[in-house]
Amino acid sequence: MDINGDTIKFREKEYTCNFKITIDLIGGKWKTLILWYLGNQGTKRFSELQKLLPQVSHKVLTQQLRELEDDRLLERQVYPQVPPKVEYTLSVQGRTLMPIFDTLCQWGDEYRKRSFMYKKTLYKKTDKLCEEAKLIREEVFVKEQGFLDEFDEIDEIAKHLVFYADGKPAATCRYYRGKEEGEYTAGRIAVREEYRGRNLGQHIMETIEENVREDGGKSITLSAQKRVQGFYEKSGFKAYGEPYLDEHCEHIHMIKILD
Repeated sequence: MDINGDTIKFREKEYTCNFKITIDLIGGKWKTLILWYLGNQGTKRFSELQKLLPQVSHKVLTQQLRELEDDRLLERQVYPQVPPKVEYTLSVQGRTLMPIFDTLCQWGDEYRKRSFMYKKTLYKKTDKLCEEAKLIREEVFVKEQGFLDEFDEIDEIAKHLVFYADGKPAATCRYYRGKEEGEYTAGRIAVREEYRGRNLGQHIMETIEENVREDGGKSITLSAQKRVQGFYEKSGFKAYGEPYLDEHCEHIHMIKILD
């Protein structure tokens, strides 16, 4: 493999990165599954692979196996008998892929569990600040982050959402109508420490947007702590104006226009 500037040359083809080489070798709908089954269940005959992959045609399976053999990711053993017997086994090189597949399998399992959790995540909406929302905000903003002026007159006019995980209050936020028609403001987005790292924050932002759209909103503004500006950018918010201090913490105004 020769590197010529930003271009990688491999087998008479040019690539911009090694990841594309990997995809060429094991990409597609069936190659990864073939390698996965051989790595976890051992040597298989053609007919056994067909049973494991009933959706793939005889022609496509033959082609995929031939390409994997040409790339030395599996080995084919032909037995001189009638009827012919052919077995496929992962090669030494092919086995180096198994730790990668194990990691991908773990990632898929975690993604599935999180997706299920979000579908089952319940939330309630109230017109007044409820005790559960108050306790979460005190825990996160007052005790953990050191804010003093956490509660204000906006709590009297805002809609408050409380999200539940494992049957317990896990997060909260509020949103309210702005001065301009179609303008809404979101804020006080707080997730309890033990529920962080589950993408619950993203679920909150999607729920806020869903509620604002139902109310006929055209835009959502918020005042983000500067340190988590990137989180809101992932949800489609854009910063405007200059950073400013709210108590001891640097903030930035952000907005999302709803299509």
